[in-house]
Amino acid sequence: MSLIDLAGLTQGSLMPIDFEEKVVIPKDYNSLEGCASVVFSGGLSKENGKFILSGKASASFKAACDFCLTEFDAELAFPICEIFVNGAEESLPPDDDAWRFSGNAIDFSEALRTNFLVNFPPSFICREGCKGLCSRCGQNLNEKSCDCQKGSEDFRFDNLRQLFSNEEV
Repeated sequence: MSLIDLAGLTQGSLMPIDFEEKVVIPKDYNSLEGCASVVFSGGLSKENGKFILSGKASASFKAACDFCLTEFDAELAFPICEIFVNGAEESLPPDDDAWRFSGNAIDFSEALRTNFLVNFPPSFICREGCKGLCSRCGQNLNEKSCDCQKGSEDFRFDNLRQLFSNEEV
């Protein structure tokens, strides 16, 4: 829980904010761990009754390569800019993009989690030039080559190939 006390923040001033938080990664995301360590560094300012959190976040977690299935340490960096509005302040117009809070402290946990998940990539590659797995035998081609014929066609398309072999083009 990243609870920040607003007592010392005045209009137009900037409060430096640095914290680290564990964020749960949903099971349908491509990660081998259930959580990531997310580090935030930035500041919180107050303008016209709104609190603006801006800065950069980075996360590290274990992932599986989509080409070769090898486990590796993945990293993700992303900017954050979020607006927070005290729900007790009725003088402010409703803002659909703002996070609501009450009291004299803001919990940034949900905003950090949401930004992390929105920026989470749909796939991972362990390294530039990953060769992946052999489509015939499943050998990890980054570790060693296999004895499958190079340039052999994928057997899964044999029936489709037969349909077109007798037709004129």
